[in-house]
Amino acid sequence: MSKWIKVHNRTERELSVDRFCCEMLAIVEHSNPVEFRPGVNLPIPDSLHAETDYAFGGFNHENAMRFSVHWEPDPAYSSQVNYARQMPCLLRISPTRGPAQLIRPGESFTSFRAFELVYDSTDRERRGLALRRFYRTLAPWVTENPLILHVVSIDPQVVRTAIDQAVECGFEMISLSFGSGVNMEDDSRANIE
Repeated sequence: MSKWIKVHNRTERELSVDRFCCEMLAIVEHSNPVEFRPGVNLPIPDSLHAETDYAFGGFNHENAMRFSVHWEPDPAYSSQVNYARQMPCLLRISPTRGPAQLIRPGESFTSFRAFELVYDSTDRERRGLALRRFYRTLAPWVTENPLILHVVSIDPQVVRTAIDQAVECGFEMISLSFGSGVNMEDDSRANIE
């Protein structure tokens, strides 16, 4: 499922959207640790996969979502086993900062989209298949991984040989990789020419 917020300014003055939360969902915890100690992370519910299209700064899901998907203690959940009521079982999807957007009269603001997948099993394989289907539905291009040949030379003959080898082996892309001599940040006149 997907959720987002759209704010229409139907007033005669500018509005400011300083904060928003496009999802707040209380989840029953999957384990019941009684204690809470600083430095020991309590497990987040694993029956739900949540992410947004406001993802950046990470090489894995947890890092990429750290600015939008937040698992927090639920102050209204008074019967939880954790005596300090610190179990992170309240999902809040909102930006860590902002958006601090001005909306002029007659205009609209649309938040980022939150995507949620409820798992129907604890089986790892079944969850993996569900997540793959999730990505095939939302962004089918990310399920394909091009075969890349990294070349560490800019010598024309070496590059031509690498191109021939890539074609023969079915590679789809060649990268003049680190160590090849290509400096993409060199904006000198000689390099541009």
